[in-house]
Amino acid sequence: MTINNVTFPIDLILRRKRKDIKGFNFYLEREYWICYERDGKEVEYTVPKGYGTDLASVPALFRWLASKVDAIEASIIHDHAYEFKTIPRKEADELFHAIMEASGKSWFKRNLMWLGVRVGGWVVYRHVHNMNAP
Repeated sequence: MTINNVTFPIDLILRRKRKDIKGFNFYLEREYWICYERDGKEVEYTVPKGYGTDLASVPALFRWLASKVDAIEASIIHDHAYEFKTIPRKEADELFHAIMEASGKSWFKRNLMWLGVRVGGWVVYRHVHNMNAP
């Protein structure tokens, strides 16, 4: 699978709130989507208005290398894909990497964060449940 040509057709608008009982700090103020090519076919990935996220799940020990806000767009798409299993895990991880590249993150940072989701993401992916459900 090859993912490339990631574009951001609209601005991402988040609202920060105090953490709620689900542990989220940020909510989409409006629907957000990205476009990309997967194996030469154009794909659009949409996250609905109101989706809650804690942004990048970077363990505190590693926040000197990468912060929770280093991959905002990538984290929102990746979290949604994991939570609702809208695309396979490997594709979600590759998309995370491609979004970081398209948003101008350094080779080091995007590969470090991608490695984190590849190594530790399987635990979350296997046990995730729909935390945005009412």
